[in-house]
Amino acid sequence: MSTTQPLPWFQVEFSELKMVTRVVITCRFDLTLDQCDDFEIHVGDKPGILEQESTNPICSSYSGTLRQVHDLLCNDLQTGHYFLVQKGSPSFAFSEIVIYGFPAG
Repeated sequence: MSTTQPLPWFQVEFSELKMVTRVVITCRFDLTLDQCDDFEIHVGDKPGILEQESTNPICSSYSGTLRQVHDLLCNDLQTGHYFLVQKGSPSFAFSEIVIYGFPAG
């Protein structure tokens, strides 16, 4: 995970093709409170690249006021080998990300 970059991100590479249905992100509250708002979740077959926006399809996104837990459904049930959370501001902090889905292949 990158933490203080123009486009901070966290990425997971799945060992097999996955269809992502839901993502639950739990934010850290011992740091600055704006570090877990306004982000996108991408799922696809291209790995993330530092300081570039992901070219994988957007599974879900969150824009708005801070909550401790973000429970998000994936739009159009995206499939891929890579799961990436990307934030548009310079910092990003969370305590847990749970990815729900099933094998797609």
